[in-house]
Amino acid sequence: MKYLAVLEWGPHNYSAYIPDVPGCIATGKTVTQTAQHLSEALSGFLEGETPPPVQTLSADGLELAQGDEVAWIEPAPQNPVSLELARVMIAKGLSGAEVARRMGLPRQVVSRMINPFYWGHSVSSLRRFAEAVGGTLEVRVEVAA
Repeated sequence: MKYLAVLEWGPHNYSAYIPDVPGCIATGKTVTQTAQHLSEALSGFLEGETPPPVQTLSADGLELAQGDEVAWIEPAPQNPVSLELARVMIAKGLSGAEVARRMGLPRQVVSRMINPFYWGHSVSSLRRFAEAVGGTLEVRVEVAA
């Protein structure tokens, strides 16, 4: 489902919001970057919730200043691997700093691994994460018949 977004130009950057999803806002230096940030914010906002119905089907009636734009935004896809890693940390009661310490890596590495928009996990880093939380790693590929 796509949501109408308003991207407003400010003195130093763009800001954006979705009229149908109050509180879902983003900023960026370019229209593309701002739209990506808004897509990620929308995805996080809708996580586990029923998406609100789209009511703003056109830009008619929206007060736009010169330089403002409208765009259709879809929620960004979230990586289920990252979501699972975050779920395991919470279930085990471990902080990212503790998992990083156990892995022998900087805290930022674990933060990146549990970021739902990060798609660059390696099998070796997943194995180290699993060992750090007291688990094992299982990789499975399912093919439809």
